[in-house]
Amino acid sequence: MRGLPEKQIRADGRAEQRHDDCGDGSVRGESGPDRVQADNAQLFLSSAERHLGFRIDVISGHEEAQLVYAGVAHTIPGTESMRLVVDIGGGSTELILGQGAQPLLTESIAIGSGTFGARYFQGGGITAQALLEAERVATLQFEKVARRYRALGWQQTIGSSGTARVLAKVLKANGLNDSGQSGITYSGLLRLSLRLLEVGHVKRLKLAGLPTHRLSALPGGLVVMLAAFKVFGISHMIPSEPGLRFGVLHGLMCKH
Repeated sequence: MRGLPEKQIRADGRAEQRHDDCGDGSVRGESGPDRVQADNAQLFLSSAERHLGFRIDVISGHEEAQLVYAGVAHTIPGTESMRLVVDIGGGSTELILGQGAQPLLTESIAIGSGTFGARYFQGGGITAQALLEAERVATLQFEKVARRYRALGWQQTIGSSGTARVLAKVLKANGLNDSGQSGITYSGLLRLSLRLLEVGHVKRLKLAGLPTHRLSALPGGLVVMLAAFKVFGISHMIPSEPGLRFGVLHGLMCKH
């Protein structure tokens, strides 16, 4: 990014209005590591802090993963089974293996829907070669940490990011999962990738349930999700509410 995104500046202004009604102790600003890797990172943070009126903490990938899991555990409670949480963001993917409310393994990997979209699907074009290469690179990154996760095992897989929720919505709305299946399935992801290859460009995609602002991030998010399914042997994933957001809110509630 060469300048602050206009959309982000407008959002900061709206948030400033809402913050006026809140005490400082009830507000916490968080930014994941992928949000501050741009050339103008310090400019972005300074502008956001000025508009919002409070300090923004830049959290590490490890802390982000812990907050994501806390949010998921709070929104999908009542189970002591082992579960794997996959949170695909714009610039990083968090992998958390936990039991009940306790995270046991956390990893933050520098691959995401936005970075892969810009690197392999620049301008919105989609080719088989680009899909395969992007999936290959994502697979190699996941393989670096997969052995430790497989050693513990899990019974449930949860997708806590916007990528997971959009994919689940698109698969359901377009009947891409096998009959009777919901959430995200490997066969559904494969059928969706074929749809992308058929049209060859994101602007030609006609998919029910896909918001316009999510078009450019879809190919990158899809290949990262496909790689995660392949490496970790996932057959089905349940989408959840935003893990990081709910994790931060849960932490604030515990403090107060």
